[in-house]
Amino acid sequence: MQNFAEYLEQCRYQTDALADKVTQQLFQENYFHSFNEQIKCIHTNQALDFSKFPKYVQTYFKETMILPDWADTKKMQVGSEFFNRNADNIILLLSFLSLPYCYANASGSKVLSYSQRIANQTQKRLYETAQFVFHVTSDNAFEKNGAGFICIQKVRLMHATIRYYINKSNRWDTLQLGEPVNQEDLAMTHLSFSFIVLQGLRKIGVSVSKKEADAYLHLWKVISFLLGVDKELLPDNELEAQKLDLLIQQRQFKKSDEGIALCHALFAFLEKSMQEAANPLARVKGFVSSYARFVLGEKLADLLAIPAASWSGENIAYFLKLSNGFQDIFSTSKPSKGGKDILNMIYKTEGKTDFSLPIR
Repeated sequence: MQNFAEYLEQCRYQTDALADKVTQQLFQENYFHSFNEQIKCIHTNQALDFSKFPKYVQTYFKETMILPDWADTKKMQVGSEFFNRNADNIILLLSFLSLPYCYANASGSKVLSYSQRIANQTQKRLYETAQFVFHVTSDNAFEKNGAGFICIQKVRLMHATIRYYINKSNRWDTLQLGEPVNQEDLAMTHLSFSFIVLQGLRKIGVSVSKKEADAYLHLWKVISFLLGVDKELLPDNELEAQKLDLLIQQRQFKKSDEGIALCHALFAFLEKSMQEAANPLARVKGFVSSYARFVLGEKLADLLAIPAASWSGENIAYFLKLSNGFQDIFSTSKPSKGGKDILNMIYKTEGKTDFSLPIR
């Protein structure tokens, strides 16, 4: 464990050399803004026309549009089917569990606070996150008519662009904080979408078999590898994921002004969204903070200064049994299978996001 802790410390100074190199060239050649406008219009893997880009951009797209040789497509399909069956719960766990979990990382929250991607445009950025998850976990994500590859390629460049801006600002203490959007923080984000979601599902009463858990972890291992995360940081099973989660929490999770502010902005948005909820129980004051404490646990909730729960864990569990789980918490009508109605009702956004690169 100690040796791996030392490895994680090294990972704080490692980023994504491939995406960083492309991003730096885009800026050096004054091509960034033009490139950004071009990729906004690309929504599927097959819509990507390599020929209209410079050679170094073509190389990036070609090298990152191939599944790793260790990817088990049958296992990935099982993982995709698991997501489809649980999409409504998973998408909403992103707001109540995955994002707050990331905000508990004090150093990582400084990056998010700097980029202002959550605090200033909460609704749009939450929709982007949820839409990304839908694209990369769909059964055709990595086929020509899917959108998995292109979404991952855009997000990878988005991370590199944020690093570029932060490092150019001369306001970042690399020695103390590590590189912005570094490998350890990317590993933590990977856990938030995979292992932490599995934990959250079980917490709210969803049965998850070992086969389903292993398949979902494998699907996200492939996704995160394509996002530029070191394979050594991507667990193969829940036991490995649990050990990594514990170690990262011990190293990086602490109370921070940035994390608290990000969580406050998120929950303020959720509270506002719930005013139109069809289920009257969901409109009871204190539900958001109570539910967050239920799925996060008291330790992480305290780090984020989430208000004390006004609902007991027993009452929340009882509510879930009475209702249709997360679907009834926010919906104004019966959601369709797969969670996309839930997505639109909560985030009030129709259609596709373009995953454009941030502009300074």
